Amino acid sequence: MKINQCNASTSKTNDPPPISDNPLRILCYVAVTIFIVEFVLMVLLDYMPSIPHYQEAFIDAFVLTMLVFPTLYIFVVKPLTQNISMRERLEKENIRLVADLKKAIAQLQLSEKKLKGYFDHATDSIFIIDPDTDRILDCNIVAYEKLGYSKEEMLQLTVGDLNKKVQLNERKKLFERQISGENICFETCHTRKDGSDFPVEVTSAMLVDEGKKVLQSIVRDISERREREEEREQLIAELKNALDEIKTLRGILPICSFCKKIRNDKGYWEQVEVYISKNSSADISHSICPECLKKEYPEFSQDVLSKIST
Repeated sequence: MKINQCNASTSKTNDPPPISDNPLRILCYVAVTIFIVEFVLMVLLDYMPSIPHYQEAFIDAFVLTMLVFPTLYIFVVKPLTQNISMRERLEKENIRLVADLKKAIAQLQLSEKKLKGYFDHATDSIFIIDPDTDRILDCNIVAYEKLGYSKEEMLQLTVGDLNKKVQLNERKKLFERQISGENICFETCHTRKDGSDFPVEVTSAMLVDEGKKVLQSIVRDISERREREEEREQLIAELKNALDEIKTLRGILPICSFCKKIRNDKGYWEQVEVYISKNSSADISHSICPECLKKEYPEFSQDVLSKIST
C-alpha cells in the first residue's frame, strides 16, 4: 500500500500543473493579446498603400487568428487537456488504491476472525484485565462457561470476584510486576458462580491494546492434576507405612553352636524366638519335634507318635 501511494505521489509530481484556478487571469491574457495584436495591425495598415476594405478585413482576421490561436492553445487548451489527462490517471490510480484498500481490509477482517476463533475456542480460560480498575475487559467461551456465568455477567465482574483469597493490595503488586514487563505464573483458587472453589494455574503477562496496557491471563484448571498428586502422595504414604511394618532378616546371623542363642546388633544374646519376633513380622508358636519328644518324654513318645501318624 505504501508503494502504491508513493507511485501516485510521484506521478502527481511529474505531471504538468493543471489549468489555472482563476479564469479571470486567462481572460485577461487573451484580451491583452487581442488588444496588442489589433493595435499593432491597425498601425501597420495605416502605413500601407490604400487597399480595399475586404482585403484589410482579411489581413486583420488572418493575423489576429495566427497570433491569438497560439495564445489560446498555450494558456487554455494545452493546460486543460493536460488537466483532464491527469485527472483520468489519478482517477484510475484512486480506483486501484481503493481496490487494494478493500482487499487489505478484507484480509485484516479475516485475520481478526481467525484470531477471535482461536481466542474463543482455546482449551484454557483467557481473561483480558484492566490493571487500573481490576475489571475483566474480555474473556473467551471456556472462561465464563467453566465459572457458570454468561459473558455479559462475566464482563461485570472484577478479578476479586473470581479470586477471593488474594486481597486487592496483593493483586495490585502482581499487576505492577506484570506492567514492568515480568511474566508471572502461580497457583491459586477460583470461585464459581455457585460458590464452589477449584484450583487453577495462572500465567499472566502485559499486552498493549490500542495504546493502553492490559493484562492477559491464561487460567488452567488443575483439579485433575491435584487429584493425581494427592493420590500419589497417599500411595507413597501407604507404601512407607507398609515398609515400616515389614521387617526382614538379612545377612549372617551369629548363632551359638550349643544353646542356639542369637547375638543381636547390640551384642546381647537372645533366644531364637525372641530375636525372630523382634526382627520380623512372623509370630512364634512352640511345638516339639519327634526326636526331642523321644529324648525328653520317652514314656509318652510312642503313644503320641502313633496318634499323629494315624
